[in-house]
Amino acid sequence: TNKRRLVDSRDAATLIYNGENKIHSQDDKQSVDRIVGAILLARDAELGGRFKRSGCIFVSAKYDLDNSPTIREVTILNGGWSAVDESVRAGIEGRKFAERRIDKGEQNTASSGKALFTTADERILHRLECLAMGEKFQKGDDARQLELDVRESLSAMNLPLTSNGAQLALIRAGRWTESDRNNASSRSKSIIKFEPWSQEILESAKLLVEREEKRRRTMLNKCLGKGSTTGRVLEGRVNLFALPCVCVDAKRATFRDDAIGVRLRSSTGRKVDKAASKWEVMIHIADVSDLYSPDILRPAKDTFDFETLRKASESRGSSRYDLPFGPLHLLPPVALEALALVTKGMEETDKSIKRSPVNRCVTLWAYIDERNGRLLDAGLERTIISAPIALSFENASEVLEETIGVNSMSSSFKQAKAVLTIAENNLSLWKEDRLKTEKAASQREKRLQIREMVAKEIISTKHKRDDGS
Repeated sequence: TNKRRLVDSRDAATLIYNGENKIHSQDDKQSVDRIVGAILLARDAELGGRFKRSGCIFVSAKYDLDNSPTIREVTILNGGWSAVDESVRAGIEGRKFAERRIDKGEQNTASSGKALFTTADERILHRLECLAMGEKFQKGDDARQLELDVRESLSAMNLPLTSNGAQLALIRAGRWTESDRNNASSRSKSIIKFEPWSQEILESAKLLVEREEKRRRTMLNKCLGKGSTTGRVLEGRVNLFALPCVCVDAKRATFRDDAIGVRLRSSTGRKVDKAASKWEVMIHIADVSDLYSPDILRPAKDTFDFETLRKASESRGSSRYDLPFGPLHLLPPVALEALALVTKGMEETDKSIKRSPVNRCVTLWAYIDERNGRLLDAGLERTIISAPIALSFENASEVLEETIGVNSMSSSFKQAKAVLTIAENNLSLWKEDRLKTEKAASQREKRLQIREMVAKEIISTKHKRDDGS
C-alpha cells in the first residue's frame, strides 16, 4: 500500500508547524498537501461533521511457507473521507453547537466576552435569531418544520423549540445580552428583556457614538471657522456645508442615509457645455467607509477599533425588517444612528437641532443635458454637508405642489422646493432618455408598473404603506 496516504496527526503537525522540515521536491509538496487535507478533514469532524472517516479494511494476506511462516503480501482496502448525508450533517452540527455552548459558553462570554463560532455555528445562530424574533415556521406552527440543526441545538440545550427558547440559547451563546428578566408571578412564564447583541458589541457601539459626536463637533467648528467657504477641502473632503439639501424617505424611516442636492455648474469649475447644463445634481450618501476600510487607510491619530463592529455586521450579513417582534439590524441602533445622516425638520434650523449638523458623505455628482436628458459627466467625491431637510415621500410631493401645511415663505420651504424642482426636472429628463435608448431600463419600468398595479389590488387603502418602507 502507499504509506503516504496514511497520515498520523502528530506527525502532520510536526511536519507543518515546527519549521524544521523543508519541501525539496514536488513529491514532498504533494505529501504536505495530503497532510494539510487530513488535518482540515479531522478538524471538520471535530467541530462540525460534514465528512466522515472510514478506516482501512484488511482483505487478505499471502504467506511464505517454504522456509518460515512469513507474510509476503498484504491486501488492504484503503479508508478515507466521504460526505455525510445532509440530514445527518445538520443533526451533528446542531449537537456540536450545543456541546460547545454548554461546555465553553460561560467561559467564553463571561471572561473574555468573545465566543468562537464555526461557519455552521453562524448559520445556526442566524436561524435562532430569526426564530427568537418571532419568525413563523414555513408550514404552520409545527416545530418539526424547524431546520434540523436548529431543532437539535435547542433540544441538546434542553430548551423549548419556541421564540423564548431561541432567545435563551442566544443569551447562553453570548450572541445576545440579557438586560432584565421580570417574573410577574410564580405561575407565569418569565419574560426576557434582551439586546440582540453581545455585551462587547454594545460597548463598542457606545464608544462609536461618542467618537462620531466628537468628530462632528470638530468638523462643525472648522466649517463655521474664519474663511470657511463652499468648496474648501477639510480632511480631504469638499466642503458643501453651505449648500441646502433634502432627504426624502419613508415616513417611518428610522435611519436616513441619503440626500439630494444641487449647485450651479459655474461654482464647480467643471468643464461642461454651458448651453447643455446649468445645474449639477448631487446624491449624498452617508459615508461609513471607516467601518469597513483597513485601519492603515485611516489617519494615524484615529485609534478607534472597528474590528468588533465590522465582524458583527459581517456575521449578521443583512438587516431583517419583516420579523414579528421587530427588526434585526446590521448593527446596534445606536451605532446606526451615529453613522446615519443628522437631519432637520421643515421648521427647524441647524442651531435648533440637538446634534451637530455636520455629515460626512460620499457624493455622486452628475450633469444631465437639459435639452435631451443625456448624461454628460459624473463622478464621486468625499464631501461634508449640512443637515438635510427631512421629508416623507408624501411631504415631498406636497412641497412641489405647494400644498404642505407650513409657511411657504420660510427659508426651509424655499430651499426644499428649489432643490426638489431642479432635481426632478433633470432626473425626469434622464429617465425618459434611458427608457428610449436602453432596453433593460424599459423592461425594469414595466416590471415596476406591474408590481405597483398588483400592490394596489392587494393592499387596501386602510392599510396603505408609505412608499419605500
